[in-house]
Amino acid sequence: MDNWHSGLALTYLEETKHSYQSLLDDRHFLDWGNQPQPLKSYRGLEAIPYCLLHAVEGVTSGAYVWHPPSRSLELLAASASRQEAGTLALGQDPAEEASVLVFALCDLLPIVERLGNRGYRAAQLEAGLMGGRMYLAAYAQGLGATGLTFLDDDVTAYFAPHAAAKSVMFLLAMGYTAHR
Repeated sequence: MDNWHSGLALTYLEETKHSYQSLLDDRHFLDWGNQPQPLKSYRGLEAIPYCLLHAVEGVTSGAYVWHPPSRSLELLAASASRQEAGTLALGQDPAEEASVLVFALCDLLPIVERLGNRGYRAAQLEAGLMGGRMYLAAYAQGLGATGLTFLDDDVTAYFAPHAAAKSVMFLLAMGYTAHR
């Protein structure tokens, strides 16, 4: 689909029925952040959300990877601490205080092989769009959210071996803070 088929985009939006009310009724902002886009994008650049969860009702605190097709979380380690979260985010307080940290990772090698120098920029854009959608979804539910910087290699090592050979593109901290 090229950018001139706005009718197809409107059909997609109508068929998926995402709305602010649906977010309030069913808090699925991780899924919301991974929906297909009716915009021009490159296939195969989708970032993989790796998460650190703290004090999330009904979920064991720990390190997870989110699988968009099945809308499921896979527990990687149940030992994630808020201090570790802060360390991965260059000691920034919001990382330690947030209920949820989402690190968007992707396998850059095949992307750069396919797209050349623009591959990194395209992967950054895709991860940023995913993060932006999660940011908006969090705000629609009255939660806080902020993008943060991070220690690239330390994040990949933290989620290893699952995240081996992947690169971090984006970090979003969201939810209620520890102070709330």
